[in-house]
Amino acid sequence: MNRALTAALLVVGLTQTASAADVYMWGVGPRIGTNFLPGAYPSAFPRMVADDIVDGTDADPIPVIDKVRGDVSFGFEAQYYVNGGSRIGMIGGFDVGKRFFDANVLLKYNIVLQSASVDFLFGGGAGFGTQAWRGGPDAELARLRVPYFPLRVEAAGMIRAGWMAFQLTPYFQYNLQSNVFYTSDDGNELDVRGGVYPTMGIELSALFGDYEPPQPRKRK
Repeated sequence: MNRALTAALLVVGLTQTASAADVYMWGVGPRIGTNFLPGAYPSAFPRMVADDIVDGTDADPIPVIDKVRGDVSFGFEAQYYVNGGSRIGMIGGFDVGKRFFDANVLLKYNIVLQSASVDFLFGGGAGFGTQAWRGGPDAELARLRVPYFPLRVEAAGMIRAGWMAFQLTPYFQYNLQSNVFYTSDDGNELDVRGGVYPTMGIELSALFGDYEPPQPRKRK
């Protein structure tokens, strides 16, 4: 709750500062996306989780916790152009899939290559988040929760049109775990460690604000 409140206050402060000052450009809006690599997330569960089997045969075991094979992410993005060459921002939101949930907030910095109406951006960010899996129909008591610190690098292209802009962002992100909490199907909380949590994805954002660069002041 405290983290969510802090993130909300930062977004409010960002938009109020942008609207009150003579800033370069700014915007806030929704975003939607998905992860496409690895094909089943994560790359590797902790060994004890991966070896926990509900049923099946030795050749075709049924795991207690399944990897995610399809997801949709949605949330918000806030941007503030420091000048024509750099931008700071914040993203936050949720990622959902079959028996999977993720929530995170990141602060970002981008280098901007700007033309008349198109920006190319390169940069990254860091933040905090938590992701959780629940067991399948044969393991309804099983739970896995992984609080983490996301580390992201990204490249983006953005089309600006006055009061709005559209941005497409491919990214690579590694979720550095801070802890692992696992409950097996029999209700026992087990001390587990490990796992590999990299992902590649893509996001589309629609931003609303002021995307007209200020005109140079004429000398008197």
